[in-house]
Amino acid sequence: MNGKVKSIDRALDILEAFSEQKTKLSITELSKILRMKTSTVHRILTTLKEREYIKQSSPKAKYKLGIKAFELGCIFRSQMHFTKIAMPYLRYLCNLTKETTHLAILDDSSAEVIYIAQVASPEPLRTAVGVGTRWRAHCTAIGKVLLAFLPQEKIEQMFLNQRKLPTYTPNSISDVNELKRHLKKVRTQGFAIDNEEFGMGIRCLGAPIRDDNGKVIAAVSIAGPATRFSKEKAEELKGTIMNVCNEMSSELGFKEIE
Repeated sequence: MNGKVKSIDRALDILEAFSEQKTKLSITELSKILRMKTSTVHRILTTLKEREYIKQSSPKAKYKLGIKAFELGCIFRSQMHFTKIAMPYLRYLCNLTKETTHLAILDDSSAEVIYIAQVASPEPLRTAVGVGTRWRAHCTAIGKVLLAFLPQEKIEQMFLNQRKLPTYTPNSISDVNELKRHLKKVRTQGFAIDNEEFGMGIRCLGAPIRDDNGKVIAAVSIAGPATRFSKEKAEELKGTIMNVCNEMSSELGFKEIE
């Protein structure tokens, strides 16, 4: 036995079916997505609705996340005190570059990054990732930075038995061994660049944030349209973003060994 409670597992599956792209779902849609009986979905939704984790605007309307789900997210975010520390730095980088800046952490169980804060570019044409969004780490600058500073054995474990990675553009890294070589380079240079690897026309630059023990706990990125945020501009800004992240790390108690 693995100790899992099936009904709780199913309830969490239902909550996790909602996303930025799927904010409203019907019982039939949830049943198809999760391959559950509609009667099971309905029974679980009834309980979640009573506890305010799910809500409906009317009895026949589709379901969406409720206030309790929001409250839990706020509690989680408040635990990350570095988010408050990071915001002035994100605003500084955004004002300096006129591009969107992000703060993200790594979910190493899924090799995904979770965006926990952002400051949007003032430009009409801009890139912006909603807070709470998840992306595969291997194809984003912010994700590659977070992967690069993991212990080697952790990286091996995360990509165990994988040879190929999902790709999103012709520039995405598709081979695990190639990714490992790339991560070594990122670790050495202290920053990562996403050259249109997740989406064509989008370029990003990322650098790590460390805690008082020197552990990389989060990362910051600058993201913009590739037509404006060129490879040359990204190269020019690599020193700036690393300096800003070092200042942020210092505020968290990190001290570089001289």
